[in-house]
Amino acid sequence: MTMRKHVGARIHLYRKKQNLTLEQLALLIHKSPSTVSKYELGKISVDIDTLYDIAEVLNVSIEQLVDYKLKTVRDKADATGFFTLRSIYYMYQYFTPIKQPIVSALEIIPDPTQDDDRIMFYYDIHNTRDYTNANFIYQGRISYYDAFVTMKVINMFGGSIDEMFIYVKNPLWIRNTTTGLLMCQSMTLGNPVVTKVVFSTDVISDNEMLREFLSMYNKDLLNNLKKTNYVTLIDNWENKL
Repeated sequence: MTMRKHVGARIHLYRKKQNLTLEQLALLIHKSPSTVSKYELGKISVDIDTLYDIAEVLNVSIEQLVDYKLKTVRDKADATGFFTLRSIYYMYQYFTPIKQPIVSALEIIPDPTQDDDRIMFYYDIHNTRDYTNANFIYQGRISYYDAFVTMKVINMFGGSIDEMFIYVKNPLWIRNTTTGLLMCQSMTLGNPVVTKVVFSTDVISDNEMLREFLSMYNKDLLNNLKKTNYVTLIDNWENKL
């Protein structure tokens, strides 16, 4: 994807999240609807003054519109582990009340000026091929350590009250999945919660296997909880593949 198309896709994404029609956005930035349409399709470039106007109307920063990544892999010489394989990962958690997994997408945006990177987190997506079409969109940072990574994200359109913290194992050997724990304030349950998650480089379609693995009610977890009073992350996902 070119820079021009990437910026256009971001404008389209944030316009939809603000519930603005193409015509409404055009009116607010003093452009014709056909011009805005060409911006979103990447047919023409957006001049810097107009880009600032669009960012102001959509209540986002310029950086959120131009967060274009030149490579699909993190560009850091000392990078190792699972989260250096791709720029897009899928996250799965199982929500028993609806009897199906919630699928989300993680987009890593390299930041060569920092030890950590920027991330966009698309929570509860409808289609893995169109992962930006999510019910909730978060932004934040991912920090890398030898054996794990941490992520902290904030809902872009929900304010600082809606935050997530994710702790994930970062295996050094080659594999397509890893596991972690997600902590957040559940809007559905009305309380802070911790849930088990799986990150994958590829789409996982076996819902029954996901349900069994991601369940917090299993013998191993309950035994460890009884012994230690800790919710312990037992990473045996690879054994199920």
